[in-house]
Amino acid sequence: MMDRCGVPYDDERVSLESWVQPGTQERFLQCTQLGQLPVLHDGKFTACPSQAINRYLARKLKLDGDTPEEAARIDEVVETASELLMDLVAAIFALPCTAK
Repeated sequence: MMDRCGVPYDDERVSLESWVQPGTQERFLQCTQLGQLPVLHDGKFTACPSQAINRYLARKLKLDGDTPEEAARIDEVVETASELLMDLVAAIFALPCTAK
């Protein structure tokens, strides 16, 4: 969203190798309730997880609709995409293991 709106930002990626190193998780526990990723720092405000970040940025960047009706349509698309993703993940993990 920030790219789309031309808003500058710093993007810090945390690799799995870095995540398991001493001190990395503790650093995130200091700024989030559960030490989750992703994290958004906006001045003194910190948000996580991803859907809360998405909603925050949509509101801040005025991408959440001009009317309650538009906002509801946006919510419908977001919720449908989320449900489809969850169904896809469930289907993948429900597949029988054929490895021998």
